[in-house]
Amino acid sequence: MIDVAFLGSATGQLVLSALCAGFIGFEREIRGHPAGLRTHILVSVGATLITLGSIHIAIGRPDTDSSRIAAQIVSGIGFLGAGTIIQQGSAVRGLTTAASLWATAGVGIAIGVGRQMLIVALIATLLMYVTLAVVRSAEHIVDTRRSDCILRVSAIDPRGALKDIMLALSDAGADFLSVNLTESVGGEAPAVLIRIPRNQDLQRADLSGRLLQIPKVVSVEWE
Repeated sequence: MIDVAFLGSATGQLVLSALCAGFIGFEREIRGHPAGLRTHILVSVGATLITLGSIHIAIGRPDTDSSRIAAQIVSGIGFLGAGTIIQQGSAVRGLTTAASLWATAGVGIAIGVGRQMLIVALIATLLMYVTLAVVRSAEHIVDTRRSDCILRVSAIDPRGALKDIMLALSDAGADFLSVNLTESVGGEAPAVLIRIPRNQDLQRADLSGRLLQIPKVVSVEWE
């Protein structure tokens, strides 16, 4: 016999899980990250569904530990999050998105538990959004005060273009702290990453134009 009360409660929890995850995923989506709206919703709804199932299985079975399945969700999401992390030379991207997926799974688990944890899940969702959207602005302020910046020179053949790139930097009087070559990852062109002291008096537009004149160079970005 179908338990209508349980069915209604579970449906509400799944919908709430999708809404909370969508709120977080939307922020990732508009910033063009690999794990966006759909991924976050699926992670949270899946975590809620599995938690509801584990609690339902444990009803009337005192020897069953319903927390074991939730623990597997927490560790299992790590594999999904790892897929969003990309290393490009000395730079590592995707850590924040991986963390947001892991935390979104926690929101799904909390909603699956229900009762007072629903309020906790809503508070966690708000804190996560503030961290992703608002704290990001504070990070930009810190970045502008860093002692160095990254010059990304994307090229068809970074190794072949490296000599001309370094010559252009030398002609512009630019000092650099490190140079790294990256491979083509996630659809991005391979690049030369050059860490440059920020306090140098460089004409960035002129240097960028000179670098773009190198035949194998595709684009130039300052980070």
